[in-house]
Amino acid sequence: MFNTVREFFGMDDEEAVEQAPTPPEVLDLQWVMSDKRGRRHVWRQLELAGVYRLSYTGDEGTIFNEGQRNMGLRLLGDITTHCPEQYIEMLKEQSQ
Repeated sequence: MFNTVREFFGMDDEEAVEQAPTPPEVLDLQWVMSDKRGRRHVWRQLELAGVYRLSYTGDEGTIFNEGQRNMGLRLLGDITTHCPEQYIEMLKEQSQ
């Protein structure tokens, strides 16, 4: 009996990852992050989402802020997973 589809086809995890097609969303993100203007736009989105600031307000606004921050953290997770070099470059550009 096979536990996974990979086992059925005789692939180990590394082979399966190498042969898996890159999703279009990942390609899109890599394309945007490949240009300075795209990185500037992404940085602005992360700032607007409140990724780099405290979301607590002491009232109902915290819930809204946490929702925005969650979306920003999802974007940040995609960036650090799929284009970490461009993320570092974006940080350097924003510190200048």
